[in-house]
Amino acid sequence: MRQTTLILAVAAVLTLIIFLISPGYGIVLIFVELLAGGVYYARPQCTYCGARGQIQRTGSFVVSRVPAYGVVTRTDTVTKNRRRSDGTSYKEETQINRQERVPTLRLTTRDLYQCAKCSNKWSKDHQTEVEDFTRETPKDPNKTVIIEREVVKVPCRYCGMLIDLVRDAKCPSCGANLKVPGS
Repeated sequence: MRQTTLILAVAAVLTLIIFLISPGYGIVLIFVELLAGGVYYARPQCTYCGARGQIQRTGSFVVSRVPAYGVVTRTDTVTKNRRRSDGTSYKEETQINRQERVPTLRLTTRDLYQCAKCSNKWSKDHQTEVEDFTRETPKDPNKTVIIEREVVKVPCRYCGMLIDLVRDAKCPSCGANLKVPGS
């Protein structure tokens, strides 16, 4: 820390002398020193010894993988052929954003860091979420699966028998057409 202060003091005195001798070069030198200082102080600093630019990443590994569900935004492009009033055709592209719920995998990754000067070690965790379509639910052959379905039935207007309008086009009892033309 003391060495850095000494270097900054010498640079300030030299800049002042150059500025007094040649103001043009002095202004350029001031901008160069400000830029160099910005680069120096933008480097990460060790919290233990205070050294800047000595931090090195030594590795990383995945700490946990948690299956979850997340919302992703997808962009679809729809292309339509259109005609202008003069009869020429052109293509019109429209982008549609939609959101869907997808299976995801939440990864917690731990990055390991070490200061080259004092050998102090620490870690930093961060989470990312990626789509995961590889999941399969294991099927147990001894387990009974019950599938429930709601069926709406309406009475036939001719014979009164209950009919499933989704599956039947004609009444199974009297043979009457159930679908009205144009509907």
